Amino acid sequence: MNATWAAAKKQSGFTLVELLIVVVIIAVLAAITIVAYTGVQNRALDAKTSDGMEKVAKALVLWSLDHGNSITGGSGSTTALGASGVCADGGGQGWAATGTYSCTLEDMLTAAGYLPKNYISSLPNNPTYPSTGYSTGKYSAMIYKCGSTTGLYVLLWSLRQPSATDTANLNNAITQCGVGTTATTYNMKSARIIQL
Repeated sequence: MNATWAAAKKQSGFTLVELLIVVVIIAVLAAITIVAYTGVQNRALDAKTSDGMEKVAKALVLWSLDHGNSITGGSGSTTALGASGVCADGGGQGWAATGTYSCTLEDMLTAAGYLPKNYISSLPNNPTYPSTGYSTGKYSAMIYKCGSTTGLYVLLWSLRQPSATDTANLNNAITQCGVGTTATTYNMKSARIIQL
């Protein structure tokens, strides 16, 4: 009976090595799943941002056609939106979203009815810009004049995983418009040059 009991005891349960192998396999599978999920989530956020920037660009062109003049708004704006729907002090360049300056591109486009209120701020946030508006899209988009060419502007935006097309568009804007330092400093990963 002792021999039977000893044989049964040897065959039951898993060894420590077998348990460790199972734990390692589960950990590897979990890591792969998390990485895949993060990649899908980042691509979805980037698609939402890029789609939003295309709508901003179209609204900007419509605004320019209706108002017949160049855009204003950004870092030079120290006054509120004027009665004419234009930044009263002539504006400047920089962050495009409401709440970053006294008068911005988004303020003008919203006042004219081309964008809903807080549209840019509702887009995914700039993932690496450390500011008080970090949790919103407030620091995800910028507008600048493209060099000294009249009526040519560059719209820049941040992304998490830019595609080859995004990188090519950004490099084109850097070459044509001279916005390389801005793009690097503020984590801008894609751009669109707009003729108004």
